[in-house]
Amino acid sequence: MSALLGANLASLSYGLEWVGVVLFLWFAIFKFPGPLVKTAMERREASIRDSLESGARAKEEGERLVAGARDRLEGARREAEQLVEQARRSAAQLEEDGRRQAEEDAVRIVARAEIESEIERARVAEEVAAQVSEVVLAATDEVVRRELDSVNHRRLVEEAIRAAEAEVVA
Repeated sequence: MSALLGANLASLSYGLEWVGVVLFLWFAIFKFPGPLVKTAMERREASIRDSLESGARAKEEGERLVAGARDRLEGARREAEQLVEQARRSAAQLEEDGRRQAEEDAVRIVARAEIESEIERARVAEEVAAQVSEVVLAATDEVVRRELDSVNHRRLVEEAIRAAEAEVVA
């Protein structure tokens, strides 16, 4: 039994050595590098936290810029609509001005044509009157020259008047 006890003690001492080694390693790993690892992990955590905060700030800034761009785009759209509406009103006004000017020009042209027509009518009437007076003078001259009797005299005067009337009508 002593052999058995010795073997058990040997194996126990061998197990205790291993436990001691494991405890030593565990203590060595966590005692000396532990604070370094902890510090490194805290730095890494702080770096990640800063990155997340920076990302959140960048996201907020981006959202603010997008909102500003949307506002500017909406403003530009409203301005474009106003410009289009103003252009439509200007085009309608120009069209109305052109139509009114054309009507005024047409009225002036018609009035000028009527005046010119009246002037031409008056000139023609004067020419006809001059020709009638020439015909009447010629007829009178003919009557006097021939010393016609009253029947021929009356017929010649009537013919001259009819000729003058025919020229006035024409």
